[in-house]
Amino acid sequence: MRKVYSMQALPSHVRRNMIMLVGNYVAFGVGLAFFSSNTVMPVFLRYLTSSNPLIGLITALQSVGWLTTQLVAARWIHNKPRRKPYLIYFSLGAPAAYTVLALALFGIPADRNALLLGVFVLCVLVAALVDGLIGVPWLDFFGRAVPASVRGRLMGVEELLFAICSIGVGAIVAYYLSPSAPAFPLNFAWLAVFAAVAYWVALVFFLPLYEPADPNPSSEAQPSWSEYLPLLRHILGTDRHFVVWMAVRVLGGFFGLALPFFVLYATRELGLPASLTGAFLSAQVIGSAVGSLVLGYVYDRRGSRLIIRVVLVISAGVLAAALLAPLLRHAGPLLQAFFVLIFFFLGISASSTAGFFIGHMNFIIDYAPPAQRPLYIGLSNTLAGPVSFASILGGLILQVSSYSVLFIVTLAFILAALLLSARLPEPKRALKRETAPA
Repeated sequence: MRKVYSMQALPSHVRRNMIMLVGNYVAFGVGLAFFSSNTVMPVFLRYLTSSNPLIGLITALQSVGWLTTQLVAARWIHNKPRRKPYLIYFSLGAPAAYTVLALALFGIPADRNALLLGVFVLCVLVAALVDGLIGVPWLDFFGRAVPASVRGRLMGVEELLFAICSIGVGAIVAYYLSPSAPAFPLNFAWLAVFAAVAYWVALVFFLPLYEPADPNPSSEAQPSWSEYLPLLRHILGTDRHFVVWMAVRVLGGFFGLALPFFVLYATRELGLPASLTGAFLSAQVIGSAVGSLVLGYVYDRRGSRLIIRVVLVISAGVLAAALLAPLLRHAGPLLQAFFVLIFFFLGISASSTAGFFIGHMNFIIDYAPPAQRPLYIGLSNTLAGPVSFASILGGLILQVSSYSVLFIVTLAFILAALLLSARLPEPKRALKRETAPA
C-alpha cells in the first residue's frame, strides 16, 4: 500500500531530497535560460547564418540529444539498485560543455563564422547527449523520492523560484543583447559563462541526495538488446492507453514547429526591437511559474489528464494570438505588450516545463508499473525524440511560405492532439484506489 503524505508529515529525508531537487532544478533551469533555445540561441545563430532550416536544426539539438539517448539509459540502469551515481556523473556534461563554449567565444574572432558555429554545435550537442542519459534515472529517482500526493506542489514551487531567479536572468540577457553590451561574440561569451556557473551549482545540489531503497529490487541480469527490444514491442502492441498517450504527446510536440520562431517573428517580421528578447524570456518564465503553481495544485487533486488537455488549449490560443498579431503592427507599445503576453502563455504551452513535467511526465510516472518505470520512461522519450526535429521542418515551412502558414500548420497538430486526448485515462485514480483503506 502506498503512503499518502501531507507536506507537514513528510519524513526528514524526503524533505531534504525535495530541497535538493528544487535547488538542482532551479540552478539547471537558470543555466538553460542563459542560452535558451527559444530566445537566445536563435539570436546568436542569426549572427552566423541566414538559413532558417539550419537555425531550426541547431535549436532542436538540446531536445534531440535529451530524448534520443534515453533507451540506452533505461537498459543501463535496468538492474542497478542505485540512481544517484548516474545523476552525479552525467551532470558533469552541461557545465563542462558550456565552460568550453565560453572559452571558445572569448578566444575566436567574430569573423570566423564557420569555426564559431562548429564549436557551438559541438558543445550544445555534447551537453544535450549527456543530459539525456540523466533523464531516466532522474525521473525514476523523482518518482521514488517524492510522494505523488505532494509532487505537483513541489513542481509549482520549483517553477516559482525559477521565475524569481529568471527575472534577473532576463535583465542580464536584455543587457548583453543591447547596443551597449560588448560586441559579438563577447556578449554571448559572458552568457555562456553565466550558464556554466549555473550548471556547476546544479551539480552540487545532487551531492547530498538521499536515495531511498528500491521497493522492487531486480535480481535480473542486464538484458541484451536482443532481449530488450521485444519488451518494447510488447508494450507497444498490448498497452493501448500508453499508445494513445504517446500519440497525444507526439502530436502536441509538433508545437516545436513554431516555437523557435516566435522571437524572430516578433523582431524581424513585426519590427519589435531585439532588446525585448529579455522581456520575452522573463514573461515566458513567469508564465511557466504561474502556470506550474496552478497546474501543480490541480494535478495533486485531479491528476495529469486534465493538465495535458488544458495545456493543449492554451497552446492553441497562443498560435491563434500569433496569427492575429499583425493587426496590431502599427500599434507600437500595444503590440509589444501583446507579444509579452504571448510569451507569458508560451510558458504554459505544449513545449513548456509546466506542460511537459506536470502533465506528461507525471502521467507516465503514475501510469507505468514501478518495476518497469525506467523502461516506460526511456521508451516514451525515445519515441518522442524525432519530434524534436519539428523545428527543422518549421524552418523549411518558413523558408518556402510564411509565418502565417507555419502557425496554421502547427495549430492543426495541436487541435488533433486535443481531440485524441479525450481518450486518455487518468492514472492517478488507480493510485488513489491503491491508497484507499481496505
